[in-house]
Amino acid sequence: MRDARSWWFSAQLFGPSFLFCWLLASLLWPAVARASTLPPPTFPNTPPDYLPPGQIQAHIVQHSDFVPRWKPTDQQMLLQAGLPIPAVVVAPTNVFSDPPAHLPASSPPFLAGWQPLLTLDGLPALATHPCRLLGRSPGPRSLLLEQLRQEPFPVASKAGFLPTQWICLFPNLAQAHNVMAQFALHSEARLFPESLFVGFSTDGRIFYGRRWVTQPLGSPPPGWQLHRLFFPTHIQGPVALLWELRRPHRISQPPAFQLANLSVEQFTPLPPGCRQLDPSLPLSAPPRQVSKGLNLPPYPDLAPTGMAGHVARLQKSRVHWARIEFQGHPRPLPAGRGARLAYFDLKHYDILLGLLCAGSPPIAVLALLDYALGPDDSWRRPEERALYRTTFVAWADLLVRYYQDRVHAWEVWNEPDHVRTALPPTEFARLLNATTEALKAVDPTAWVVSGGLSSIGPGANAYLRQTLAALDPTRPAPFDALGIHLYPGAEPRVDGQSVRDPSYLTRNAPLQQLLGTLTAAGYAGWPLWVTETGWNRAADSRAPATFACATIADTMVDGAAQAAYLPQQFDLLFNLNWEATGQPVVAKVFWYQYADVGITADEADCAESAGSPHTIVDWWYGLYSGIDAAVGIFEPQPNPVACTFRAYPVPQELKACLEGPSAGR
Repeated sequence: MRDARSWWFSAQLFGPSFLFCWLLASLLWPAVARASTLPPPTFPNTPPDYLPPGQIQAHIVQHSDFVPRWKPTDQQMLLQAGLPIPAVVVAPTNVFSDPPAHLPASSPPFLAGWQPLLTLDGLPALATHPCRLLGRSPGPRSLLLEQLRQEPFPVASKAGFLPTQWICLFPNLAQAHNVMAQFALHSEARLFPESLFVGFSTDGRIFYGRRWVTQPLGSPPPGWQLHRLFFPTHIQGPVALLWELRRPHRISQPPAFQLANLSVEQFTPLPPGCRQLDPSLPLSAPPRQVSKGLNLPPYPDLAPTGMAGHVARLQKSRVHWARIEFQGHPRPLPAGRGARLAYFDLKHYDILLGLLCAGSPPIAVLALLDYALGPDDSWRRPEERALYRTTFVAWADLLVRYYQDRVHAWEVWNEPDHVRTALPPTEFARLLNATTEALKAVDPTAWVVSGGLSSIGPGANAYLRQTLAALDPTRPAPFDALGIHLYPGAEPRVDGQSVRDPSYLTRNAPLQQLLGTLTAAGYAGWPLWVTETGWNRAADSRAPATFACATIADTMVDGAAQAAYLPQQFDLLFNLNWEATGQPVVAKVFWYQYADVGITADEADCAESAGSPHTIVDWWYGLYSGIDAAVGIFEPQPNPVACTFRAYPVPQELKACLEGPSAGR
């Protein structure tokens, strides 16, 4: 009766116009739905293939997502951005108390990494399928697989079930640390909303997950989108996965959702030992724990050899450490609770870290936690920084708990003194304190590196002094190493020209001044990690816009100089000792970067000189070339600097690199 009264009241309120629109929509929707039905998409689904963050939506389900309850305004902000909202569904009965007869007796055998539990195609037999319609007998015709094969998801709603629920049971995942549901989703706009819920349960009754809701009529169709829904928890028994469709009960309209490429997977950790990695250089000087590293973007361009090919190049180049930034949702979201959810593609990073730390030789990881962690950019607004700090610490806590078996070193923020990524020194000190406290609470032996300063000039030195002064002297130091970035810049200058060779580090003794600041603040003997350094070999470019970009033209070099400067700078840094102890000042040096790229003139701070802010200029710091299918380059090719990086510190090998037939090419 309540539904009938509500329908009658709506008709009286909106009058004939409402009823006319409803009737017209009912007549037209079948044709609209038929015209807009898309063929099932194809997405790369297994390593080494991967998709960048803009083509995949990752959602991490945590219990903290649901407390306190969500406000309608926060839900609406997420829906307007085309994202699902956190939701909880309570099953009518405990799904574990009446398991279907066809449920397999056990889960797949224990294997490290991601392993499939369910896929849409390739099943050995329908009788082993672990899914069924909730509330129906577990006969073959009620299986989710058969429902999906008949026509676009979902078809059971035509029988009048509201809501329609499918349940998938996995009896024993006690060794799993993560479960993921992956699917491609396409939805049509509807006047009367429909929704799709996907969620996990470990008690058989309460399901935690995400709910996708159709956009209002007239909204542009979003197209197919690949989703990964993660449930990272140390599972002690069975897991249930619920799919629930909610449709209008008394309105006839075509189903809004299509689903394809369904799979469910579990993750079990790699064998222990990766977190203990600390490869070092075979220097003949007194014992030194120094290493050479490389900045590796987490989503390098997709090549035929995939991610495994990229990691193989690092191994061939004798890279000891890889600095990898953790990136979440690629676009900022409006202020609100939805921007503070976790959107990391855990499977992608699991694959990447597995290739690095389980390879031959293994490569250690410095995990970079900075502004790319999520779509919340409220760190830019002073009045919202305290709330952002809480969010950032929660993200860091999630990642260190999940990756502590593979990652031992964490860098907090990136270039806090740079105009584009700046935090006031006092705020950076607060962020560093809070994040380090959270990291150490989970992993007391973890190494924490303070976010690399963008330079070591007077401005950066002043910023460091103010940051150290803002730290609480009664608490343990919130960093184990100081991160710095070293690039030739506008200063110093000789005869009006910037100094481009490594002697820029010795003129005016900028490193010594930085060490003096550390000593004065009580941090004498603290190691430095040079988390970025390099030269742009854009002098080899033929792009006029690159030469017109003043910030690039002032310091760019050619490939021969880039290759020669690398060992000179490594020698200078690794031979610098603390006067009091004789220990090396610099523990790690990370070359910037893995492969050449192009960036916009705006990103290079030269929009006025190069023309349009969107003009692409060359950013050729890489050991390897970028991928350029237009000229037949499908795999990164080594630049001359790749030879000297690999050869360092062996004199004979360095000489061959600098004097051999390929030198300077």
